[in-house]
Amino acid sequence: MTQPLPPNFYAGSIIDADDLQGIAGGPGRTPYIPSLTNISIGNGTRAGWYRWLNSGLIKVLAQVVWGSTTTVGGVIEIGLPSGVTLDVTIPQLGLALATDSSPFTRNEGLTIMSATTFSRVIFGSTNNTGANATYPWTWGDNDALIVSGEFHVV
Repeated sequence: MTQPLPPNFYAGSIIDADDLQGIAGGPGRTPYIPSLTNISIGNGTRAGWYRWLNSGLIKVLAQVVWGSTTTVGGVIEIGLPSGVTLDVTIPQLGLALATDSSPFTRNEGLTIMSATTFSRVIFGSTNNTGANATYPWTWGDNDALIVSGEFHVV
């Protein structure tokens, strides 16, 4: 994936609109369909978007909404946009929100990042158990998992 080049500024530089847009994060967000590991989406939905903040920093948000035929077969992983590789020489964490539609419940947590995925979604003190078919609850129709963060890329 091509990252935008950072503008080169120095004292006395004149900043044009393109450079200013680069500082502010470039053009708007770009949609993507996140890849899923250990989830068969069935009639559920998935969506995401990303935005380059500069040449080494990306902001990503992804959402999975369960349908009546969505199944989970292991620890849930949600992919980053194609071609994005995070710098795993430093710890990188994302945010997570799980919503249970019946009864309505919300759990906030975090996700430990791998080079290319939101790889371990954790809620509370779980000894590093990642979200799976029965954690933080048994997932069902209209439940959702949302993950996001700003990450350093290689």
